[in-house]
Amino acid sequence: MSNIKLLVITLWLVTAHSLLAGLGMILLPIDWIAYFNITPSEHRFFITQGGVFHIVMALAYGMAALNGKEN
Repeated sequence: MSNIKLLVITLWLVTAHSLLAGLGMILLPIDWIAYFNITPSEHRFFITQGGVFHIVMALAYGMAALNGKEN
């Protein structure tokens, strides 16, 4: 398997992880957040902000994975 193919597979795995982490941070109840080693805050805004950041990063990784040879 070529290095480019391994890079593209890795990028898709990182994309999936970032997307799931982001959705989890946004959608999970605050009580469940501590089970994933995220310090729960009394302000839901900061956890949601982290979730949005993960989703934006997932989009960036996905765009890089689409054109593996060029990126």
